[in-house]
Amino acid sequence: MRAHTQFAALLLAALLLLAAGRLATAEPITGTNDAALAKRAADELMAALKNELQAAIQKGGPVAAVDICSTRAQALTAEIPARIGRPDVTVKRTSLKFRNPANRPTPEEKLLLQRFAAQLQEGKTLQPVTQANGGGLSYYRPIITEKLCLTCHGDPTQMDSAVRALLRQRYPRDRAVGFAAGDLRGMVSITLPAAPQ
Repeated sequence: MRAHTQFAALLLAALLLLAAGRLATAEPITGTNDAALAKRAADELMAALKNELQAAIQKGGPVAAVDICSTRAQALTAEIPARIGRPDVTVKRTSLKFRNPANRPTPEEKLLLQRFAAQLQEGKTLQPVTQANGGGLSYYRPIITEKLCLTCHGDPTQMDSAVRALLRQRYPRDRAVGFAAGDLRGMVSITLPAAPQ
């Protein structure tokens, strides 16, 4: 009888702990919701860019992809805060080898890009980095070069001549070439400010 009572007490304690855990999980956990929102912003940006690039290439070939990057990429990036319902969020694509000067990395972003590049060279799988930022949150997701990217970011000698000419015309100081599939292309940088008091 005593063993039965002890078992019942242990079972009750376990159920109470589980219930407490469920209640705690149901409440917002500081930083977690912001991290999920930052991830969603990065997901939306990368999906929107890839969709537009694929559609452009299907319609007008590689030259159309350059046109999308030069005319639509910045606008698509700027639309993401409204899409996720947080107009105060800053969304940016950046790289050590950037094409558009508006995508130049900040000193902190440059350090993270260098860290990602070193990790990739060591054979590590890259993971996003989330950091506290003055009461807010910064989220950095590495971008790995895919085959589709090589149309405009690969070896210039292997590019379509019209693509090369258009890149020279639109980006006279272009640094964003010479990539191979699997290289670190850059990263998405998301900044969520501290919630208003």
